[in-house]
Amino acid sequence: MVLYLGEASRQFGCTEIFKEPSKYALSDYYEAHFTVPRQRIVLVTNKRVMLLQCLAPDKMDKKPCKIMWDVPWDELMALELAKAGSSQPSHLILHLKHFRRSENFVRVIKCNSVEEFEGTEPHAVKICSVVRRTWKAYQSDKRSLILK
Repeated sequence: MVLYLGEASRQFGCTEIFKEPSKYALSDYYEAHFTVPRQRIVLVTNKRVMLLQCLAPDKMDKKPCKIMWDVPWDELMALELAKAGSSQPSHLILHLKHFRRSENFVRVIKCNSVEEFEGTEPHAVKICSVVRRTWKAYQSDKRSLILK
């Protein structure tokens, strides 16, 4: 419902939040979101995880976000945390089940690498935990394969 209201916001005196109105509004329910570098937002719903590009975060009600990519839960094969030159994970990698040779077989989320407080969980780990928990909750009928 939150996505529907966001995408149908023109009726409430605002402009649309997404450039593709109602693409996911009737099928998805909001679970969580995270702000990541480069003016992007990771949006987790009951059906998928999306990466949005917000050109003007302070004017989201006037300048719509663009959906960079989305990965439906059925298309997600695995999650991986990666360290890019730091001791803490700074990237979340989503491995896809199906892809064409001309396409990427992963989606990468660059996370905030510096934490505000010592001893807190890295941003990539927080995002990974929420994505994994939501993925498992809505794909409970699927079999999990644990690799050794």
